[in-house]
Amino acid sequence: MSHARPPRAPRPALRLAGILLFTAIAVTLIVFLAVGIESRVWRLVALALACAAVTTVVILVPAGWRARGGFIAATFVGAAGVLPMFVNDKAEEPAVRPERAVNVNYLGVLLRGGPIPDLPYPLKAGAIGDTRIADAGAAKAVATLKVDIVFTAYAEDQLAVAFIELYRTKDEAATRAAERFEGLKAQYDNPAADGDSSSFCVDGSTHWVCGGTRGYVYVEDTVTPASNANRALASSTVGVILTYCDDQTLRAIT
Repeated sequence: MSHARPPRAPRPALRLAGILLFTAIAVTLIVFLAVGIESRVWRLVALALACAAVTTVVILVPAGWRARGGFIAATFVGAAGVLPMFVNDKAEEPAVRPERAVNVNYLGVLLRGGPIPDLPYPLKAGAIGDTRIADAGAAKAVATLKVDIVFTAYAEDQLAVAFIELYRTKDEAATRAAERFEGLKAQYDNPAADGDSSSFCVDGSTHWVCGGTRGYVYVEDTVTPASNANRALASSTVGVILTYCDDQTLRAIT
C-alpha cells in the first residue's frame, strides 16, 4: 500500500532568498508610503502589497524563528498599516478653500433697498439714496449712497449723516478706508483720532467723523456737535451699518 509523500519543505537557500526578496519589497513599498504617494488609490495598493509581502515573509520564516520573532513580525505589520494615516493627501485636499463670488452690482441694489436696522438711541435711519462724494478717493466706487439719519430727541442743533461706498474688490475698500483715515488726520489741526483704518474716529473740532470697512464697503458717519456722547453714537452707527452691509453681502453671493 502506497503512502502519499508529504510536500517537501523549501530548500534553505531558496527560503532565505524568498525572505530577503519579499522583505526588500515590503521595505521599498513602506518607504514609498512614507515619502508620499499623491494618489489615494495607489497608496492603498502599495499598502496592500506591503502587507502581502510581510505575510509571505512570515510564512517563509522557519517555525522556530517565527515563534521567537512573532512580536517583531506583528509590530512590522502594524506599522505598515498605521503609517499611511500620517501621510497627507496633498494633491486631493486644496490648501485654501476658494472664496465664493459676490455679485457687486446686485449688492448695490440690495444696499439701496434697506431698511437699516435700529440705530442707537436717539438716532433713526431714514431713506437710502444715491449721492456724489467730492473726494478723489471715492472715484473707484461702484456706488456711493447717502443714509439720512435724524435725531428723535435732544437739541435741534444735533445732526448726523452716513455714507456707504461700495467697491469692486475688498482691497479697494480697504485702501479707501486707509487713505480716508490718513486724510482726515491731516485735514484737521492735531485732531483727536483713535483706531485704525478698519474702524476709526476723528475729532473734527465741531463734529465727529467715524469710519470703518468690512468686505466690499467703506462706511462713514458724521455727527455734530463733537461731544463725547456723539462720538459713541457715530461709532455705533458705523458698526450697525457695516453689519447691515454684511447681511446684504451674503444675499449677493452667487
